[in-house]
Amino acid sequence: SKGITTAMRRALDSTPLVAGLSPEERTELWLALPAPEGFEKDASLYTQHAFRHALGLMAAGEAQVYRVGTDGRRSAMTRLRPGSLFGAAALFGGGESYVTDVVAKTRCAVVFLPEPQLVSLLRSDWRLCENYLRFLTGRVRFLNQRIDGFTGGQAEERLLWFLCRHSDDEGRVELPCPLTALAQLLDIGRSSLYRSLRELSDQGLLRRDGKTIYMMQRREDT
Repeated sequence: SKGITTAMRRALDSTPLVAGLSPEERTELWLALPAPEGFEKDASLYTQHAFRHALGLMAAGEAQVYRVGTDGRRSAMTRLRPGSLFGAAALFGGGESYVTDVVAKTRCAVVFLPEPQLVSLLRSDWRLCENYLRFLTGRVRFLNQRIDGFTGGQAEERLLWFLCRHSDDEGRVELPCPLTALAQLLDIGRSSLYRSLRELSDQGLLRRDGKTIYMMQRREDT
């Protein structure tokens, strides 16, 4: 089984890539893939300059995807959990640099599907191809939502969107910059940002303690 445990098999079975395949077909597929590779907590899976031209399948553990700014600061984006896919931007002419950093938040295991093998699989079964296209479409929609969060909406909505996207599992956000810089990042006035913080606090949606903000109610629709 190439080191794939029962728990890993369940995680891999949940990836969007294999939707619609029978248990027997999924088993045959996993047996054809490379063995999972293990990573310790805080290890880098992908960085901007150290990555693989491969699709990563999370078999165990969790990892965090970060967008790295020109100043080197990281902004948390997507949390990867068992069954998640990552690395699509490194495929099909992805270039010599990657778009994000992917860091293990716990001990984790990843199955890396090299581009040539992925191409072969997509050619062999239209269902796999359709599933992969559906996955990419979902990523496009997610990125468009992020763009909309910065380009439209009222100050409170932009602030809530930013806080929800950067909060940890307990709803805590460590502000990466002073409020003046945050206002510029969100493209709103400094006074509008302070007013939004005060109004959201009055509504019981957040509590501020210096540079730490606690989300009192997680808004899944933002």
